Amino acid sequence: MPEDLNLSVAVLPGLPTSFVLTGRRRGREGKSGYQIVLQEELTPEQKRLVVLHEVEHVRRHHPGIQGIAAIGLYVYIWNPLAWLAYFLTRRDLELACDQGVLEQLDGPGRRAYARTLVELGRERPVWSGVTTFGESDVSHRVKRMAAWRPARSGWRTGLGWVAVAALAVFLLLGGPQNRVLTEDLLRDLEQAGAWEEVSALLAERQVPVGDDPGLWLQGEKRDGHLLIRDGDGAWWSLFVRRYRYKDGSLGTFLEPCEQPPDLEGYEQMPGDWLKR
Repeated sequence: MPEDLNLSVAVLPGLPTSFVLTGRRRGREGKSGYQIVLQEELTPEQKRLVVLHEVEHVRRHHPGIQGIAAIGLYVYIWNPLAWLAYFLTRRDLELACDQGVLEQLDGPGRRAYARTLVELGRERPVWSGVTTFGESDVSHRVKRMAAWRPARSGWRTGLGWVAVAALAVFLLLGGPQNRVLTEDLLRDLEQAGAWEEVSALLAERQVPVGDDPGLWLQGEKRDGHLLIRDGDGAWWSLFVRRYRYKDGSLGTFLEPCEQPPDLEGYEQMPGDWLKR
């Protein structure tokens, strides 16, 4: 047993499968570690192979990944894509562990490992919150073992990391900074009666709107930014925020512009906007 992983083993009778648990206390210091729980009915050779498999789970931090995947499934339990992602994630974890174990064994040992997997395999795991030995598509795993080759780092590995990095950049940094379309914001403002509130705010601040006040509108994240040119040619900056989770009320913030603003990215409203 590798000491750096803080592992212990428990052998119990009557278990349907072997598995690994996290957060168990072991040793005099009582440190939190991992415990591999084995079926008592296994032969010594089967116990050794199962321990090798579960140690690979611990080395690769699969219990934590398994917990995250389970939480995601519970949150989106109604979504079939979540079930598919959960199944494929569990299968990938098992394939990775199989690969790690096969690299430690010789030819007879690999054959014994595949035979043990078939003998102990289950169609589905007994508990979805722990990693069990005979889980997740045993037939597919055995076929992969039959075609096993020693792992080699090369251009495929490098290409895979490049794809992962590109996907991370796309998901985390590739979104538009302006998350609100002006057309959608305009529709929301009209439905919420924003123009009446804006008109009342301008009247309260005694802003001379004139007969044809200029108005330019742009969506900024969840807010609407309006630029108003009053009848005297002065510019005003107005933010309108709709509180969707607060009975749909509106918040308006009006302040004068110290200098003529840059209208790039803004859409000019029709001259009758106050009458909407």
